[in-house]
Amino acid sequence: MLLERSSHGPGWSFKSSIGPECPVRTKPLVREPSRLTEDQRPSRYPFKVAFSKGKSMWIVGLTGGIAAGKSFVSKAWKQKHGFAVVDADAIAHSITARGTLGHRLVAWKFGTGVLDEEGGVDRQKLGELVFRDSSMRRKLNSILHPLVLLHILGQLAWHWLMCRPYVLLDAPLLFETGLHKITHWTVTVWCSEETQLQRLQERDGLSDQHARDRMAAQMSQGEKRRKADYAIDNSGSREQTCQQLDHVARKIVQPGRTLISWMVSPVGLLALGSAAYCAATSWMDG
Repeated sequence: MLLERSSHGPGWSFKSSIGPECPVRTKPLVREPSRLTEDQRPSRYPFKVAFSKGKSMWIVGLTGGIAAGKSFVSKAWKQKHGFAVVDADAIAHSITARGTLGHRLVAWKFGTGVLDEEGGVDRQKLGELVFRDSSMRRKLNSILHPLVLLHILGQLAWHWLMCRPYVLLDAPLLFETGLHKITHWTVTVWCSEETQLQRLQERDGLSDQHARDRMAAQMSQGEKRRKADYAIDNSGSREQTCQQLDHVARKIVQPGRTLISWMVSPVGLLALGSAAYCAATSWMDG
């Protein structure tokens, strides 16, 4: 089942005489007070202006519950539709590698009890600690989230320089950390709670209680579905999931958007500048 948020805002209605898909404005064109929620209002973050308002690169935020199948959807999106991918999970792993600033901060805040024999971060020990205690989880997030954000912005800037028109931002905590504010669309991957619990136990070798603790530590799947523009049900087969993914991709990838992105990419701006310079010199010489 694929869910989509309506694209028609307040003040739009439908008349059956011209078909159900034809929106007709029935109210006078008078500016009304904003009815948008805080999440729907334009962000004041400077990187929102840089990456979103200029339409220089179209960013799709991908999230989902733990063990819901988000990684599969991310890989399929990259392979089938050519999206560049910024993986927040991979970034979080890299910034806590041995010898990094993140590694030193984790060891300083949580002690050597969360390190393995070689001095690296033992993710299983750290996970058991933070998923059991919300205060510890907040402490870990306060350490890692700023570092992850900096790396995400750096990768987005790199993809813009590489003239990538569409980028998939794969982030488990997309809504919790506010990263959805730098995206144009949000997609959540979900599955039934029974399927999620079974996959998590099989993947990580967790007991029933530990698996439920990790599921409870995150925003519920229902809440993520309500916040997202699209929701992909990954309870069935991979073929069914890919059909939903393809449907969403067709909604997002459009020739007009791709053209706009290329025009304001570094190469496009250079070409436009060169054309303007040649036209100006020709006019002056003529």
